[in-house]
Amino acid sequence: MAPTSSTGLQTTTTTRISDLLSFSPLERILLTANGNLQRIVSSYHAKPVQVKVMYNKETDFPGIFHRQVTLHLNQSEIPFCCATSKVTVKNEEMLRAIASNEIGIGQLFRRFDTLPIFTLLAVRRGKCTNPKELVSQETPLTETDRLEVNGPFWRLYRLEAAAGIECVIHEQFQDNVLDL
Repeated sequence: MAPTSSTGLQTTTTTRISDLLSFSPLERILLTANGNLQRIVSSYHAKPVQVKVMYNKETDFPGIFHRQVTLHLNQSEIPFCCATSKVTVKNEEMLRAIASNEIGIGQLFRRFDTLPIFTLLAVRRGKCTNPKELVSQETPLTETDRLEVNGPFWRLYRLEAAAGIECVIHEQFQDNVLDL
């Protein structure tokens, strides 16, 4: 993602380094992907990735959308990732694009030639039971949250750009996303 009018992608994290170190090197690549997850998984497996929109609903507050998409490898019925997000759009052109259901969040930044600031908020193993709550409130995790050794995993992150868009995204990955 390198548009011509940007100084570059900024990446920050509020996640503890020890949390990231509990994941394999390949899993860490997925956890820190900053808008290019689809391309990384497609390249790793040398197969296409499809995105299916489950819902994309504007809330009662104009410009705020709740979205959920699933990512599938090579036309598989079973998704390798489910992404739940809250998208806040202040730019009218971006608002029309996201409302159309024809463009994904990553493609939105590319289409409007803007690079987001990526902030990794949390990573964990296991199944997240409250992704909608996490993206709505950016709920911090406590020190008592337990990290599991193997199995499915998830991340919570924020993408924001001066062009008038902020996304808080939760992605739940299958435990075997790298073995499909």
